[in-house]
Formats: sequence, structure tokens, C-alpha cells
Amino acid sequence: MTTEQHRATTTGTSPTSQDMAEDLAQAIITRGWNAPATLLLELMRPLAFVGSQLLLVIEPLAGPSAQGRSMRHYAEWLQDRRNVDLLLQRIETHSQGAAVDAAALEEDACRSLR
Repeated sequence: MTTEQHRATTTGTSPTSQDMAEDLAQAIITRGWNAPATLLLELMRPLAFVGSQLLLVIEPLAGPSAQGRSMRHYAEWLQDRRNVDLLLQRIETHSQGAAVDAAALEEDACRSLR
């Protein structure tokens, strides 16, 4: 069993879901949207289906999405609450990693000033 298959069986999501969560989390962290995105996702968790339908409504206005996936693909993906939870996990993991990196950079900068 490959790592992807193992991950899919243990989390109940497909490797595609894993990839989408990773891609979205990376895009959110890169843009510095981790706090607003986490807040929005936590608030919309009970309404994930409604939010996914909203994405379908704005699809014609938004154009192509990240990684060449269409807004429709993300809307379908967000209909499952497990995917919202998975995305929140990924954002938290990447945020913690970014905080550790920032602390290390700050420490290095302080050392160089001494």
C-alpha cells in the first residue's frame, strides 16, 4: 500500500482531497491569509454545503482557480465537511511551521546585531 493510499484509508478522504487541501493551505499561508481563512472556515463549517453552492454562483465571475482546478471542483470538494476539517488541519500545520521559521529568522537577526 502506498503512502497516498494509506493516507486515504486512514482519513476517509481520497488522495485528491489530500492534494487539494495541501494546495489550498499553501496558497493561504503564502498570501498571509491564515487567520482570516481559519476564522471563515470555522464559521462556515456548519454551512459548508451552502458555501460550496455560493462558489458555484460566483464561478463565472472568478475565472480559473489555483493549480488549474475550476471553481466547480473546489465547490464540490467543500461540500464534504471532512474536507473543511482537513484544510483547517493543513493551515494549522503550515502556520506553526511558518511561526517557527519566523522565530528562527528573528533570532538570527538579533545575533547578527550583537
